Amino acid sequence: RAPAVLLAHVATVAPQLASDSYTVRSGVVHALSLVLVHVSSQRRELAAQPATASLVTASSPLALTAHSLLSILLERILDSSSYTRTRALQAWVRCVEARAVPPSLWRPLAHAVAGRLRDKAAMVRKNALVLLRAMAAFNPFAPSLDRATHAAHANTIETRLAAFEATAAPEDAAAPLEGAEG
Repeated sequence: RAPAVLLAHVATVAPQLASDSYTVRSGVVHALSLVLVHVSSQRRELAAQPATASLVTASSPLALTAHSLLSILLERILDSSSYTRTRALQAWVRCVEARAVPPSLWRPLAHAVAGRLRDKAAMVRKNALVLLRAMAAFNPFAPSLDRATHAAHANTIETRLAAFEATAAPEDAAAPLEGAEG
C-alpha cells in the first residue's frame, strides 16, 4: 500500500520474478505497477515546479527507475502463467490510466497486447481487450491529431485512386478481348 516504501526495495523484490510460484510473480507485478505509477506522479510533480523542473531528465534516477519498471512489466506480458499475464495486463491498464507510459513505449506495448489477443486463456484475451480500450481512451497522441489535415489527405488519396482506376479501367477492358482473339 505504500509505493514510496517499496521503491527503496525494488532491487530486493524484482528478483522474485524468477520464482516458480505464479502467485509471487503476480504479486510482484502488481506491486511494481503501483511503484511505477508513484514514480510517474513524482516525475510530474517535479516537472511542474520551476525550481525542480531541470531535475526531470531522461537520465535522472526516477526516469531510469521508471524505464526499468516498464521493461519488466512488458516482459511479464509473456509470462508462462496465464494468471501472471493477466495481472501484467491489469498492471498496464493501471499505468495507462495514470499516464505513466511514455509515448515511445506505446507501439511496443500495442504490439505485445495484440499478441495476447490470441492467447489460449480467456482471461488474458479479455484483459488484453480492456488494455486496448484503455490505450484508446488515454491515447497521448489524440490532442495532436488534426482531423481537418487527415480529411484533406484522405480526399487527396481518394482523388488519386479514382484517377488511377479511371486510367486502368480502359486497359483492363481491352485485355480480355486480346486474349479471346489469340
